[in-house]
Amino acid sequence: MTTAATTMPETSTDPLALIDVDHVRFYVGNAKQAAYFYAHTFGFNITQVADLTTGSRDEADYLLTQGNIRLLLTTPLNDSHPAAEEIKKYGDGVKDIAFTVFDAEKAWERAVANGAVSAQEPRTISDDKGTVTVASIKTYGRAIHTFVSRTGIYALPDFKKAPTGQLFMPVFRHIDSPVNAYIAANPCGL
Repeated sequence: MTTAATTMPETSTDPLALIDVDHVRFYVGNAKQAAYFYAHTFGFNITQVADLTTGSRDEADYLLTQGNIRLLLTTPLNDSHPAAEEIKKYGDGVKDIAFTVFDAEKAWERAVANGAVSAQEPRTISDDKGTVTVASIKTYGRAIHTFVSRTGIYALPDFKKAPTGQLFMPVFRHIDSPVNAYIAANPCGL
């Protein structure tokens, strides 16, 4: 028997219906170094990367996972990236708490209509395997909330279970970090 607690509904009439926390993005000065620190300190697996080697020209991203928790560590690769000035002024920190929704564009439109201030208009990142649509609103301080909707191989199959092998979004690739074996032998349990 399948219940609503274990299976993601097909649709929702409320565009702001949140399915789950998609990921938490940190702006960091050195994503690779930060990935190893968070992995060793908090028991995360380093699972995917997007950087110059994968075609990402503006930023380097490391995806860390533990259960259904996903941290995205972002480092700017040039001075014009929005993270560059923020890291210079404030150091490493959380920039974005992103939420999985059924339709990111409609969620953003409803939030803005309700008085939210836009941080980033909807944009779709796609390749032949699927799409990821993102749109952001400002929250408190410098933090933002991003609405994320996914299709194809980027879709989360079951919102209560950890992603099992699918890519986070286009330009990412899987990596097998040596720290993952250590984490498997010494789990933290967040």
